[in-house]
Amino acid sequence: MTHSPINCLRQVYVFKDISDKTLSKLATVSTHRQHYKKGDFIVTPESQDGLIVIDQGQAKVYTLSDNGKEKILYIAEQGSINGQSNLFNSEQIPHFMQATSDSWVCSIKRNDFQNFLKSNPEIAVNLLNSIGSRLLSLEINNSRRDLMNSKDRIYSYLTDWHNEAKKDTFPLPIKKSEFASLLGISPETLSRQLKKLVTEGKIKMKGKMITLIE
Repeated sequence: MTHSPINCLRQVYVFKDISDKTLSKLATVSTHRQHYKKGDFIVTPESQDGLIVIDQGQAKVYTLSDNGKEKILYIAEQGSINGQSNLFNSEQIPHFMQATSDSWVCSIKRNDFQNFLKSNPEIAVNLLNSIGSRLLSLEINNSRRDLMNSKDRIYSYLTDWHNEAKKDTFPLPIKKSEFASLLGISPETLSRQLKKLVTEGKIKMKGKMITLIE
């Protein structure tokens, strides 16, 4: 299938309400379908220079603790964006984006975007709404950690992935160790709680395949 820069930008919620005419202009200052193999770094603290769009594939966004331990912030799927703050300033944020599968990425550099923004203020409004949505997502994630026990947090994420997959049976989109990091629990706790969900008849497991039982 031929890649369409306009359709690529349209899939991102930042740009969902922008006209085709404006998107066509924005596409001229964007780069499309850069390929990254599984394990490649898409973004490092030193290479942040604008907005990243996952056009196809998957990546994890994480930070490192003082002792070098990886802490996953979120999983970027198709249509996910990263680096919106880098469009407005050059301050380096200490996080990494690493491909967890072969991925194709589209991007817009900071200087190119700022020059474009001066003549297209509607982009600014949509970007502010996007940032608000991301903040809400982080608040929901924090609420899950603060208010739910580990088993309920696990089931909540499984339900989200089930809804995204639109199938009763679906593969875990990330490694179990990464899932545990995302939830802020140990891999051992994750395994125990998954077994409890199986025992309670809420899910079935076969390898990485999960089935939610309604």
